[in-house]
Amino acid sequence: MFIKLSRAVLAGLAISAMAIGGTGIAAAQTPSDTPSPTSSPSPQPSGSPSASPSSSPTASPSESPSATPSSPSTSPSASPQQRAPQANAVSISKENQARYDALSAELKSTLGAVKGDTVHENGLVIDRFTNGALVWSSDNGSKVIQGHIYNQWNRDAGARKALGAPTTDEVAGDSNSRVSYFTNGIINWSASTGTNAVYGAIYGHYKANRSALGLPTSSEFTGQRGARVTRFQKGLVIWTAKTGPRIVSGKMLEHYGALGWEGGILNVPSSDEFTGQRNLRVQRFAGGLMVNTPGVGPREVHGRILDRYAAYGWEGGVLGAPTSDEFTGGRGAKVNTFEGGVIVYTPSTDAHAVYGANFDRYGAHGWEGGVLGVPTTDEFNGANGARSQRFANGLIIFKPGIGSYAVHGAILWQYSQMGFEGGALGAPTSDEYAINGGVAQNFERGTVRYNFSTGALTVQTQANLPAECITSGRVLCISKNDRKLRYVVNGKVELSLDVRFGSELTPTRNGTFSVYWKHRDHVSSIYGTRMPFSMFFSGGQAVHYSDDFARRGWNGSSAGCVNVRDWDQLEWLYGQVREGDRVVVYN
Repeated sequence: MFIKLSRAVLAGLAISAMAIGGTGIAAAQTPSDTPSPTSSPSPQPSGSPSASPSSSPTASPSESPSATPSSPSTSPSASPQQRAPQANAVSISKENQARYDALSAELKSTLGAVKGDTVHENGLVIDRFTNGALVWSSDNGSKVIQGHIYNQWNRDAGARKALGAPTTDEVAGDSNSRVSYFTNGIINWSASTGTNAVYGAIYGHYKANRSALGLPTSSEFTGQRGARVTRFQKGLVIWTAKTGPRIVSGKMLEHYGALGWEGGILNVPSSDEFTGQRNLRVQRFAGGLMVNTPGVGPREVHGRILDRYAAYGWEGGVLGAPTSDEFTGGRGAKVNTFEGGVIVYTPSTDAHAVYGANFDRYGAHGWEGGVLGVPTTDEFNGANGARSQRFANGLIIFKPGIGSYAVHGAILWQYSQMGFEGGALGAPTSDEYAINGGVAQNFERGTVRYNFSTGALTVQTQANLPAECITSGRVLCISKNDRKLRYVVNGKVELSLDVRFGSELTPTRNGTFSVYWKHRDHVSSIYGTRMPFSMFFSGGQAVHYSDDFARRGWNGSSAGCVNVRDWDQLEWLYGQVREGDRVVVYN
């Protein structure tokens, strides 16, 4: 049966049908299982966050489009949506479209709405969203950057260029962190360290030492002296064009910071920490080095003291490891102490080391602030097997079997006049000690005394030889008192011979002379007698062999010469003495 309806009724039915059909289209375009931006995240694997949080994880996307097409020209029968939720007809690039379509509904919701037009930057195609971006490169395709990692990447154009193209989506990193990898670096996020970018040469060094450094706690920044620096949980990496990237960590890092980092005395690191001599840990810097010794910790050496330390073999040499940083010592000197000694520097004397037995003696005399002052030489080989070292106000001499002793003040002056350790007195066998009214000091072959009130210096030597005999070189020391000729070399008696002298009418002259002529087979031009091994020293007076002295002994005299009766020993002596050698005749 047909019912004839009015035009008005038909029009009303048509409108109702269109409303029903419109509701059906809207429902089809909004998946029912799409999570709300405020919904709780799905369970995370292994306790690690599944994504770095966005800057506002609970905020609703500000650009979510209406589900109802805004243009009446939109076809209700169009195929399912092929573009991200859009505002004002903003679209995704063709390079990123397929990747976007393949994203999970949850990740699409996390990214939020498209923001702005596609950007072409540094060879990348970038589509930005409220909380992330899709970034395409020809080598790696389209990758997702999101949350805090996206925020860091988005706001730092310099780092963005340095990092290059992303090579992964965000993934789980070390220690419950999240990380995105790029061609030339990473951006890492964790709740404790925040979001930080590591790239370039510093990233290359970090990759090789990741476990030792931990997570980054800063992005790369310009430090002191123009160095590039990135800090990590367990250390830092410093880069300069000259030194490349270098790590400072552990105890070395603590001390480096106390010394002013790369802007301090050590400057930038020029090596990583390494195992040096004696299994010690060492690190070199542009301005010095640090050595870490168990029980002492890291200590620095720099400047001219460092140069001297190197000359002694670093931590493996006689000085050993440093036990102090450089400090200002006595008399304004700069000082570093070491396990086996000390190095002292002043601008006028340069840097010199004191070590071994001399080091102990130096300490007993008050170091650089004491009576000896600063060292002016290193230790050197002295005479007769001694080791000597000079100071501003004295010297220290070490000799095996005797030990190490200091000489200074007035006694040092007298000692210098007598040839130091190579002279008549030999090496010191005591330090200076107090006597009544003055001081005295013992040596191998005598004693020097100094009187405070008179300023007099007296020398008492072996066999009570006069000071004229106690000198460097060779001396014929002839005593009328005990009728002995002593051959003295550098203050040491090498030979002693019986002698007789001239009579009262022709006395042997006293004084200090020198041998001016030698004649082995001389015959007296006055008396016609033989004078073998003659050594003339004063006019016609000479030391020579006497047959008469050999036959008669003391029951006779010479005509002024010094007679010797031992042929063999005089022959040996004649071979030792040279013209110009000193002759001393005294009572």
